[in-house]
Amino acid sequence: MARSTEAPDQLPAGDSFTRYRQAIRRYVCAPYPGALAVRRPESNRDMRPSLGWSAVSPQCSVHVMPGDHHTAITTHIKETAAILRQCLDAVPDSV
Repeated sequence: MARSTEAPDQLPAGDSFTRYRQAIRRYVCAPYPGALAVRRPESNRDMRPSLGWSAVSPQCSVHVMPGDHHTAITTHIKETAAILRQCLDAVPDSV
């Protein structure tokens, strides 16, 4: 897929995917002082263990989910739910 060089307001109205990708490329996360739980699909090929989120917070735990981005919430929903429950149970009561 070729990247568009047009300004966002010059893109065709129906080109929402291109607008979304442009917004993602431009977004810069601010540092976050709290803990983050990163859910990483096992099929993800990104070499960064935390998928880049450790640059946002030094308190970053990584939880590997079976499948890919889509099947983790469809085919493997029970396993993903168990990981989410584990993350929620780890949150201190004072939060």
